[in-house]
Amino acid sequence: MDKIQVVIADDSEVYRFGLKEILERELIRGKIYTCDVECDLIEVLKRYHPDILLIDIEHHVDDCTKILEYINKELPQTKKIILTHLEKYHEFIAILRLGIQAYLSKNIKIQSLIKCIDLVAEGEFILSPPEAISLIRFFYQGGHRRDLSDIKGSLSSRERSVISLVAKGLTNKEIAEKLYVSENTTKVHVRNIMEKLHAHTRQEAVSLITE
Repeated sequence: MDKIQVVIADDSEVYRFGLKEILERELIRGKIYTCDVECDLIEVLKRYHPDILLIDIEHHVDDCTKILEYINKELPQTKKIILTHLEKYHEFIAILRLGIQAYLSKNIKIQSLIKCIDLVAEGEFILSPPEAISLIRFFYQGGHRRDLSDIKGSLSSRERSVISLVAKGLTNKEIAEKLYVSENTTKVHVRNIMEKLHAHTRQEAVSLITE
């Protein structure tokens, strides 16, 4: 299996090298690079063409916006994971609009981060629960609340089994093994569930189904 190339961009040298050491130990198929957000990130991206960028935008929202726009244009294969303490809601929405694949709290547990990296590498989209709840609340208060009881009732028994395993944090591969189906079948179920719930991420689907 090909290695996942990951760039960690963070102002804190202690944080990025500490995370690098952990990921090199825990992410079996990972190749990890680090850099400062402000100084050399673009050069590192040009050099390594990473599969995944882990970046903290907390102190550089404007600069990071330009960096994300650059990636969208020049390195569309690079998936973007925001790892931050940022809590300003309008900035959170603005970042989401730049086509990121995951928005995670820096308080995330390392095993959850590893699983998120694997899911993003598979093409999934991830929001930490607090951010997901805030986003859902935003749309509800804007008058877009749906009648979820009918939508929940439209889920098949298999789809209910799948979403319950998604809620436990399992990947598509792990769900497939649990239910004795192919990984592709699991992806189809997840996609159908998200379409029925009008959810944009797995976490949003879980949040909606547990309302």
